[in-house]
Amino acid sequence: MKKIRLLSCICVISAMLMGAAYANWNEGFAVSSTVDTGFLEIQVTPGSISQVKYMDTSIEGVENSNDLKVLLSDLYPGAEVVFDFKMKNTGTMAIKLDDIDLVHENLTDRDLTDDQTLLDHLTLTYSDNGHQFEPLDVFLAKVRKKEVLLREETRLFVKVQFDLDQALSGDQMELESVDLIFTIGYKQFNVYE
Repeated sequence: MKKIRLLSCICVISAMLMGAAYANWNEGFAVSSTVDTGFLEIQVTPGSISQVKYMDTSIEGVENSNDLKVLLSDLYPGAEVVFDFKMKNTGTMAIKLDDIDLVHENLTDRDLTDDQTLLDHLTLTYSDNGHQFEPLDVFLAKVRKKEVLLREETRLFVKVQFDLDQALSGDQMELESVDLIFTIGYKQFNVYE
């Protein structure tokens, strides 16, 4: 019986020593790391107004957004204006222009002729050089391929023309006005479609 106790004690002590040896031999190792991703951000600022003909106009940026607000008022047939705005990449990655959305507000919405409004007679064309103006889809197909680097500023131009294909009578165009709001859409440059 003493031999069994002795063997039991030796086994218990051996197991304890093996556990302590394993604990000393197997130390933990922890690795921690931080990954910071970049961010996309642009700053849109109004530029200048030029080639104003037969209308009053103003341009302003909309605070805390990628929007630009253009007020057109006192338009006459044949009216046109060219304005530009600057888009600066203030993020940490290169971007590309993706879209320009246009909404209107404060339209005086009186019928001109045959249930048409002022918006039915506005033509908007776009340019990146101020000379060659194109419809939005053609313009975007061209500029979507251009990279806007970090802290780089790009100027874009918009031409607004008001044309009527029929004569107005009396005071149909008196006091017509509209606010056009342009929202600039952009995405990471190396995203392919």
